[in-house]
Amino acid sequence: MANVVASVLPLHERTMPFLAHLELRRWIIFSIPGIPVGFLLCWSFADRRFGLMQQPIIQALRHHGIGGGLAYLNLTEPFNLYLMVALVLGLFAASPFVFYQFWLFIAPELYRTEKRYVIPFLISTVGLFLAGGLFGYKVVYPASLTS
Repeated sequence: MANVVASVLPLHERTMPFLAHLELRRWIIFSIPGIPVGFLLCWSFADRRFGLMQQPIIQALRHHGIGGGLAYLNLTEPFNLYLMVALVLGLFAASPFVFYQFWLFIAPELYRTEKRYVIPFLISTVGLFLAGGLFGYKVVYPASLTS
């Protein structure tokens, strides 16, 4: 019964399993190495990024009259912390490459009129994402620590 329905439908309305797209497989395979490469690049400066992340905490401790810094409860916590910082930074660093691979898969199926909306959407998305991160770091993070 399903074969009869599928043969009656026009070509653009027939369904195909998600992983049956050969182009999708190719773009996924190309984008997978981008994440470990981003992680390895970010591993070298994970300590500096963590230092930037802990500055509001140290300032909040000093504001409340508590000296010192952060303490680790076991020997592996600093390594795990830097590992997670490098992994998250690596995901963000590799995301443009991964999204570009996704765009190479999607773009041939879009009409010219649809493609012209992509650039303003991408610019506004990146701008709002960065503005939200800056707002969280400058306003929300310090306010949550001093309450």
